[in-house]
Amino acid sequence: FMDALHSNIHCHQCGFSGTDQLRDASRPETCTTTARKKIHYVHAGEPIFRQGDDASGIYNLISGIVMITMVDSRGAMFAPRLVVPGEAFGYRSSLECGRHTCTALALRDCCFCQITQDDAARLIERDEKVRQAMVNSCTRDIFNAREEMIASASMNLSERLLKFMTVKLLPLFGKERANGSAELHLPLKRAELALALGVQGETLSRAIKRIEKADLARFDKRCVTFPCLRDVEHHLGDRKSVV
Repeated sequence: FMDALHSNIHCHQCGFSGTDQLRDASRPETCTTTARKKIHYVHAGEPIFRQGDDASGIYNLISGIVMITMVDSRGAMFAPRLVVPGEAFGYRSSLECGRHTCTALALRDCCFCQITQDDAARLIERDEKVRQAMVNSCTRDIFNAREEMIASASMNLSERLLKFMTVKLLPLFGKERANGSAELHLPLKRAELALALGVQGETLSRAIKRIEKADLARFDKRCVTFPCLRDVEHHLGDRKSVV
């Protein structure tokens, strides 16, 4: 890490608490957390924590992009989650007081808030609302993973890519126009995008060509133009369509 800085922004007022894990905590507890939490800066390519490390607390991403990666028993790597600004991560290991089951890798220069494991454990023990919020977050992760599994089985790669770009990335890294079109600056390299979708680079390239052939999107390096977002929505809503 680069040197950590303390922030005087109160946890009740933080605009980056996407999971609301601290919003309902008691004021005395969050006052203590506010005084002790740290802001970290890491460079692209640096790990925030590694799979197998002891739980190190709760993190909230302020800027940048973090990819959560896992290595299975066969040595294969996959990326079950992409963390964008406003989202928390690391809370499941913190709740279990165990070891991290994944690696958090900064894909871009990142700024994030950290509540240390000791402070997180104290909050979980003393504040029922925080404990329930973290359980809810874990439950939501399981639900989202289930939805991804269903999508992988029911949607082809072109559809998954379109959904990933328009639902996950466009609101943060793109702009919709009054005429119904939109433009997205991909924050991920092709290899990172392929890893996020769990496919090989060549397979991703074929899916992109199919999308362009259907005129649903046009790719120019890392700039993606959607001529008509409504056409993309209709396509994703039509289970009979095949790109």
